[in-house]
Amino acid sequence: MEDLLAPSYEEIIGEIKKKIGERPEIPADLPKGEWTEQSLRVLNERYLMKDENLNPIETPEGMCWRVAWEVSSAEARWGATKKEVMKNAGDFYTLLVSHKFLPNSPTLMNAGTGNGLQYSGCYVLPVDDSLVGIFDAVKYTALIHQTGGGTGFSFSRIRPHGSIVK
Repeated sequence: MEDLLAPSYEEIIGEIKKKIGERPEIPADLPKGEWTEQSLRVLNERYLMKDENLNPIETPEGMCWRVAWEVSSAEARWGATKKEVMKNAGDFYTLLVSHKFLPNSPTLMNAGTGNGLQYSGCYVLPVDDSLVGIFDAVKYTALIHQTGGGTGFSFSRIRPHGSIVK
């Protein structure tokens, strides 16, 4: 039965690290970003990793490399070599520091942090036609929002207007 279960986050990360190792330092030949005062404030408040005293422990470039490496390193599960992952991570990093592309908030907050939280930003939650089902949808909404995601709802399971309720 265990073979039918999806691997855990820890198992996936372990597999990737076994194939290509830990995240290396930012290659010296990659560009630095240009950051406005406002963007630095937002990065500091929301996205940069912090120590136990809430002081940033990474730079904006460090955040970009963390995200670029984490996203790119997933390709090692399907045969990419470390050299290929480094190239992809470098290309992705360059897009990030140039501000030509930025992923969603959950990816910036969670990728490469080891917290096991999602990178997805949007979820559609079904709302079952019962009091328990409705409040379960509210509970799952709160949990998703707590980790940076957003939600929409499918009300297709709710009985039509005028239906008889037992």
